[in-house]
Amino acid sequence: MKKAFLVFILLLSGSVNADFLTALNDYQKGNYVNAYNEFLSLATIGEKQSQFNIGIMYFYGQHVAKDVNKAYAWVKLANESELTTDTARNAFNAIAAKVKEMTVAEKEYQLLKQAYSTEILLNKLYPILVKPDKAHSFFAKPRKIIKAKYPRKAAMSGTQGWVKFKFDIDANGIPRNIRVLESYPKGFFERDVLKVVPKWRFGISDKDSKQVKPEQDAIYRYRFRLNGNPYGIKKDIEKEYKQRAESGDASAQFSYAQWQLKGWVRDKESNPNEWFLKSAIQGHPSSQFQVGKNLIYGKGCKKSKGKGVEWLTRSAAVGQEDSIELLAIIYSKNHDLESQQKAINYFEKIENFSSSAKLSYAWMLATSNHAQISDPERAIDLIDSVYRNRFVDDITPYEIKAAAYASMGKFEKAISAQKDALEEAEDIGASLDIIQSNLIAYQKGETYKKL
Repeated sequence: MKKAFLVFILLLSGSVNADFLTALNDYQKGNYVNAYNEFLSLATIGEKQSQFNIGIMYFYGQHVAKDVNKAYAWVKLANESELTTDTARNAFNAIAAKVKEMTVAEKEYQLLKQAYSTEILLNKLYPILVKPDKAHSFFAKPRKIIKAKYPRKAAMSGTQGWVKFKFDIDANGIPRNIRVLESYPKGFFERDVLKVVPKWRFGISDKDSKQVKPEQDAIYRYRFRLNGNPYGIKKDIEKEYKQRAESGDASAQFSYAQWQLKGWVRDKESNPNEWFLKSAIQGHPSSQFQVGKNLIYGKGCKKSKGKGVEWLTRSAAVGQEDSIELLAIIYSKNHDLESQQKAINYFEKIENFSSSAKLSYAWMLATSNHAQISDPERAIDLIDSVYRNRFVDDITPYEIKAAAYASMGKFEKAISAQKDALEEAEDIGASLDIIQSNLIAYQKGETYKKL
């Protein structure tokens, strides 16, 4: 039996992710406490190899008390996978032959199934994916676009690329707080994109009487392509990675999904979230971040903040920086003390603040009702340090400074900053309601109003 298990893990080791290999190395070194905890962390999110190995540890009594019934239950659960191998099935049959009370073993299995089966995890943890033909839901859909000028330097050198940016959409369909997330190659296209995006418009048609629904953290990717010179992943590499992804390679699954999002791979049959999820289940931190983020914003799947936070928390626990930042931003938007303390804890772990993180941190410090959190002076320092070349919007910095000054009782400065915000908003046709309401509050000697 032990020989069969060792054969099984050696067959797996060529394609599994780092988290699983860490657990595997601990197991092989006899460090069963760490191995068990690492396998269990993955097993409870549906990772089949780890479920199998938990069963083996129960069979041999490694760290846990020897229990053939629990071994049967975990290994049976692990075998409910399209990637199950003959070795795994043979191991299960060998364990089943050792079970003396099948009723008890089956009861153990049912308990695990009720907690960690695919059907249960779909409701509790996994995203509900949209159909492949709706994969464009990963990105915001503008109704008016002004094209960016193709930079002469890039055109002359035959350089193609893209800029991915994030922004908020206000009630008038105006893009606000525009900040660059990624660009390829760096330094070629960002400036030209940021010149035109503030003039774009999102949401419903002008002829429609309904109000535009405001949206936070919308995402768009602007591509720069030269006629007759497409770019993407070479077909042989694309084929290789898809084959590796289909065989269960977590890193290949992540890469293939990323290529889909970047437009480097045209695969209408799959949603990138399918690959991110398969990779995330194996413990790939960046895939866990992508699944969590897409659940938070409903990109390529049905929105679920609870599920999203669960994935982000798992990823942040192993130091994934994007997850740490997004959790900090999410918790900073809540008004209760517990959430804002969590936000502080996450913000303090960030080494390189993005514009989004600085804005969210500054908003919380400027407007918090909790003495333990409020720090308007630091809020102003954060705003002054925002890297403006990758962030377009003077309205929000003025609003934050106004709120900070009001919090310090400096209402003349608060009124002045809020008037600056109002003037900037009027210039671009942005929604004015909240800005005007807070200007009135400051004129009355009141602090920022959370609407």
